[in-house]
Amino acid sequence: MIAAALDRNGGHALRNEHTAPNDHALLWISDMVAWCCYKGGEWHRRVLPMIAGIRTLAP
Repeated sequence: MIAAALDRNGGHALRNEHTAPNDHALLWISDMVAWCCYKGGEWHRRVLPMIAGIRTLAP
């Protein structure tokens, strides 16, 4: 599905690679922010300064 969408929009090369968690250390930041937003309440309030914008996508 993702590859088909990329093909329809310019045909970008797509590569899937499994790596060790420490190979891309900064990725945990986005995971942490997403988790806090999901949990809501105090967790969401605490990460709001880290969020530049929120975009709601149509299903």
